[in-house]
Amino acid sequence: MKKAIALLLAAVMLLGLAGCGNSGESGSLAPESSAPQESAAAEETPIPEPTEEPAPTPEPVQDQVFAPAHGLIVAEAEVDPDTYIADSYTVYCIDPNSGEVNTVARFQVPECPEPGFYYSISLDGAWDANLDIQRHIFSDDYGKLCAAKVAHGTGEMFAGWIDTAGNFFDVTEALGMEHQDNSETPLLFVPHGFVGPYYGFTQQFIDTLNYNYNYVPVDNPVPSEIQEGKITLVGKPYGENGGLLGDEYMPKYFPTDVTSWIDGQRCIVDAHPGAGAPDTSVIVDASAGTEAEYIPGGDTENSNGVISPDGTEIAYTSRPLAYGSATGIYIIPVDGGDPVKVDIKDAPFELGIAGPCVLIDWQ
Repeated sequence: MKKAIALLLAAVMLLGLAGCGNSGESGSLAPESSAPQESAAAEETPIPEPTEEPAPTPEPVQDQVFAPAHGLIVAEAEVDPDTYIADSYTVYCIDPNSGEVNTVARFQVPECPEPGFYYSISLDGAWDANLDIQRHIFSDDYGKLCAAKVAHGTGEMFAGWIDTAGNFFDVTEALGMEHQDNSETPLLFVPHGFVGPYYGFTQQFIDTLNYNYNYVPVDNPVPSEIQEGKITLVGKPYGENGGLLGDEYMPKYFPTDVTSWIDGQRCIVDAHPGAGAPDTSVIVDASAGTEAEYIPGGDTENSNGVISPDGTEIAYTSRPLAYGSATGIYIIPVDGGDPVKVDIKDAPFELGIAGPCVLIDWQ
């Protein structure tokens, strides 16, 4: 009996142990099966490392060009008093009646980012330390300033222009002319400026000393559009020898520039008179080969004559010969009379004090 009871108790104990083993096995499966799932999830979606906020993209610099108002268009170079080099150029529009002044465009000559090069504003190969303020250095919309990229030491030159945002556009490079594999190695690409919708430059060769005059459309400077010719002489009166109003046409003067056309045969010309007299502006009849003084005599240097839109008056600049004098703008009837000075209302605005200036147009 006791033996049967002992056997029964042993059987019950074995059943209890078996139940505990099943329970422990099922409890151990959950963590074993869940642990790998957590690891896989961690690998699929890793926690990103903290990063710095990206810097905002700067807004591109836009050309600061204003639509020119109707009036006298004049440009001035501003010269650094320490270096005596012009580092900025401003185009103004002056109302001839009210004397009010508006800024049309402003150019800052930038530092050239290419080592060994700098930008020059001189035209036709003239080296005037960026003081060349001829009317041809500005495009018709006054949004471009004729310039050259020049190598220090060698003088190697490439033609182009600067916009009002301070960017240099290399016309030479755009035309594929900066490197040419031929026997005539180009030495200089000298800018000549803008005339109407065109930009002109000279290609000079070192081994033959030849000159090729070229021009291209400002809005499409590509190789297929290159044309030959010196556009800065287009529309100017010529003498019989092919020169600009030579001695046989203007015995009293040496002409330097045609500043405006009055009609189909008469033009206004800047000229050097003889005997050490100051420069002056005269009216030339290209058909008759004659010149006429229209400005009353005086001890002043007169130039930049431009015709009014209605063709009845001429505006010109006049500067006393004394050093440091301001330049005035005067208006006179085409048929002669007394000149009247334009009363510029902006008191601090004195032409010719910051640097040389040029009267470009009357529109």
